Amino acid sequence: PYDLFEAHMAVAHAALSTDPKELAVFQPAIAAADRALQLQPGSDHAGEVKGELLLRADPQQAIRFLTDFGSRHPDAHDSRYLLARILLSENKTRDARDALIGLVSNWPEDVSMQYVLALANYELKDYKGAEGVLLKLLDKDESDRDRVLTLLGQVYEDQKQFADALTRYRAVGDGDLWFGAQQRTMMIKDLARLA
Repeated sequence: PYDLFEAHMAVAHAALSTDPKELAVFQPAIAAADRALQLQPGSDHAGEVKGELLLRADPQQAIRFLTDFGSRHPDAHDSRYLLARILLSENKTRDARDALIGLVSNWPEDVSMQYVLALANYELKDYKGAEGVLLKLLDKDESDRDRVLTLLGQVYEDQKQFADALTRYRAVGDGDLWFGAQQRTMMIKDLARLA
């Protein structure tokens, strides 16, 4: 009577709120996510939750599972996005960028994915790629404008385009990124005085 998708997902979700060091909790939770996937094959939500659980135990196992899941279920938005973020956090930046390019082409309005794609481009020193994505994000109301401006400033700063970097840093509004942008502005001004 309790072999319901929702019941198994509740067990899996409960484990996500526990301390990651309690690995004994994760095996039953992973089994619950597996059963949920048997009851609803291709469930993006169940795939994402299983990926999150596997990530806590073994990031490589999470990558393998999510890669296979995403290839079998190409419309699995959240699971595939989780894979890209894990790849990025595991310093598999080129693989993350490849995954993100596919995701952004399928979901072009997802500003979060676009930002992470710009970040992957930046980390790979593909400054033109990062700049192109970031400039498009500046035109989207849903994007985190200050975060975009800060990364765009870093793109320009790394290329020694200091005037463009200053313009972007100065445009960062009041908020959690303002102080860092002001610090970058002062560093660039100090560099200009030394030159």
